[in-house]
Amino acid sequence: MRKINLTNIILIASLSLIISSCATIKFSSSPLKPQSGDWLVPGGTPERNNISLSNQELRVKLNELWNYNTDAGFPVYSVTVSDYLAFVSTLEGKIYAFDILNGTKAGSISVKAKSLSSAPIINGNELLFSTNGPENNYLYSFNMIKGEENWMLPINRSETAPVFKEGRIYLATVEGELICVNTNDSTFIWNSKKNNRNEIFNAYYSSPALSGDKIFIGNDNGCLYGFDIRTGNIINKIKTDSKINSDISIFNNRVIFSNNNGELYCTDTTLDIIWRSVTGYKVLSSFTNYNETIFVPTVEGKLLMVNIMDGKVEKELSTAGTIKAPPLLHNGKIYIGSYDKYFYCFDAATGDLLWRKKFDGRIGSSAVVWENYLLIPCEDRYIYCFQ
Repeated sequence: MRKINLTNIILIASLSLIISSCATIKFSSSPLKPQSGDWLVPGGTPERNNISLSNQELRVKLNELWNYNTDAGFPVYSVTVSDYLAFVSTLEGKIYAFDILNGTKAGSISVKAKSLSSAPIINGNELLFSTNGPENNYLYSFNMIKGEENWMLPINRSETAPVFKEGRIYLATVEGELICVNTNDSTFIWNSKKNNRNEIFNAYYSSPALSGDKIFIGNDNGCLYGFDIRTGNIINKIKTDSKINSDISIFNNRVIFSNNNGELYCTDTTLDIIWRSVTGYKVLSSFTNYNETIFVPTVEGKLLMVNIMDGKVEKELSTAGTIKAPPLLHNGKIYIGSYDKYFYCFDAATGDLLWRKKFDGRIGSSAVVWENYLLIPCEDRYIYCFQ
C-alpha cells in the first residue's frame, strides 16, 4: 500500500476550511496533484472500459470508513476521483467534493437545471459536466482555483455521460446531436446532426466511447455510428433492428454494444461485425473485460460472461434485481450493484460469488475503486466509502 503523502492531507484539510457556506469548491493555494490511479472520467477511460486504474488490493472483509447523505439519487456514472478528493454528482443538481480519507465535505456546486447527467470530468483543476433538467441545460467548465465557472454553454438536454480527450469534450443529447466542444475556449467545433443533414437521428440515450480518431455511439434509430472526431462526419454505421440504449465500450479495438432486442454486437473499429449474439437480455450500461471475457450487465438481473472471440455466453451470474450500472473490474474481481439492494463481488476468472453486501436501497450507479478505497453510491441517497 502506498503511504499517504502528508502534503496531500494538509491540502485536503485546508481545502475544506476555505469553503464559503459550502456553496462552491475552491482551493486555497495548491492545485490537485494527479495520482496514477485517478478516476478522471466516467467509465475510467475514453474507451469506457470500467477497469480500475488502481493496483492495490481490497480487503475480503471491507470496513466502512464513512457515509454521507446527499438527500438525492445518483446518475449511473456518479463518481470521479483525483488526489484524495471524490467528486459526486446527484440527480438534484449538485456536485459534492469529499475528502476520501474521512468523508469530510470539502464543498459543493449547485446548478439551475436541478439534475446532472453524470459525474464530472476532472481535467487538472477544471471540472467539466452537463445537465439534464427539463430546462436551463448547460455544459459547464468550473475552475476549482477560482471557485467559479470558466464558462457555461447552453445545450439541449443530455441524459448520458460525455467523453473527453485532449481538450475536447464530446456530448450526446436527446435531440439527436453529438457535439464536440473545445474546452480551452468554449467554442463548438462540430455538431454531427448539422454535419450529416441527410441522416435522420433520433434521441441519444447511449453514452459514447472513443478509440483513435473515431467516436462510437448508438442511436434510438437503431444505428451504431462511428464519427470522425475531427469533423463530426459519419465514417461508418451499422443498422440494427431496435433502439441502441446501451453505452459503448471498446476493448483492444473491439467495439461492444447491445440493442433493445437483446442482440449483443462485437465489431472492429471500421464497424465490420465480428459476431452477433442473441442473448435475449436488455442492456442499458457499458461493459468491462477480463482476459477473453466480456461482462454484460442486464436489466433482467443477469451478469453475462461472454467470450470476446466468438460471442458465446459462457456463464450467467444471477442477482435478484435489475442491473443498471456497469460492472467494475479490479485486480481480477468484478464489483457490481443490483436493484435487489445487494452489492456483489465475483471472481472474474470463474464467475464464483466471493461475497455480497446488503444495503438499505437499490444500487443503480457504478462503483469506483481509488487506491484501496471502494466508493458505492446507493439509492438510499447515501454515498458509502469502504476500505
